[in-house]
Amino acid sequence: MAHDPRTTANELINRGIAEEQPLTHIEVQKLLYFSHGWMLGIHGQPLHDGLWEAWKLGPVLPHIYYNLNYYRGEPITEPILARPEEFTDAEQGVINSVYAQYRPFGWGMADITDVKGSPWYEVWHSKSRLLIIPNESIQSYFARQYRKYERQNRIPEAANV
Repeated sequence: MAHDPRTTANELINRGIAEEQPLTHIEVQKLLYFSHGWMLGIHGQPLHDGLWEAWKLGPVLPHIYYNLNYYRGEPITEPILARPEEFTDAEQGVINSVYAQYRPFGWGMADITDVKGSPWYEVWHSKSRLLIIPNESIQSYFARQYRKYERQNRIPEAANV
């Protein structure tokens, strides 16, 4: 079941607050993108609703942007207004794994989301004026990444759910 992206954002925001290392807006966007991508790539299901767009600094969920932009680059100190929802074990596993594996990169997560060949890169560098990153592209990209790790016997932790 696809969730309200604010619910997933709050899961990440609350974790940062609990660890006394609050996330910034850009970190929330990147962690949401990775969580959504790995959920699509491994389990074939979207984690949340909403359309990803290719913006200058990488993939962005506009709805989340407009809920968090007043923080600018400052730490987010409280969750945003969202309806409470429960995550499945698979969804929670992906969120937990993504947070553990990508959170240490901080702003450096942009170097991962914006690489040549990524869904963001393909849309941003296309001649199209439509900057929507299709879920099909995100799913295909993360499924390829998963298969690559599988061949190297380096299965991402998120797959073990």
